[in-house]
Formats: sequence, C-alpha cells, structure tokens
Amino acid sequence: TQAKPNSRLTVQAMAALSEHGIVAPSVVYDRVDYAASMIDGRTVLETDPKGRSAGEMAELWRFVKNRINDSKKTRKRAGTKDA
Repeated sequence: TQAKPNSRLTVQAMAALSEHGIVAPSVVYDRVDYAASMIDGRTVLETDPKGRSAGEMAELWRFVKNRINDSKKTRKRAGTKDA
C-alpha cells in the first residue's frame, strides 16, 4: 500500500500497526513514478535510480534484507536447520 504524502493517517497507521509487530520505518509514498515505470515493465530503480521513489524502495529493501540477515544469524546461533 502506498501512503499519501503529508498525511496524518500514515503516522497513525504506522503507530497502530507497530502494536502488532515490527513495522518498516520507511514509507513508500503514492508517486506517479511507480505507475510510469510499470508501463514498460521496469521499476523506479531502473527508470530514475536517483529519484525519491527509488530511494524509498532502496530504504525498504535495506530494512527487509537486514531483517532476513538478522533472522539467519539468530537461527544459526540457535543451531536450527534453516540457517
């Protein structure tokens, strides 16, 4: 889901969601760049790698990647097979 820029609802939604678990600190805003990049099957990272939309995606990916790596480290220390 994409957030509307300058919306109080975004902050409220993040607060409500955080009561149920970890929420990514990055916000993906509703931008024309996303739809425009999909026209020819690309992503905003390909069409405008230095743009705000690409920055949002990169920030979200860093968060997800760090969570995956942390999970792997935890499983490895615990000695589970999935590590």
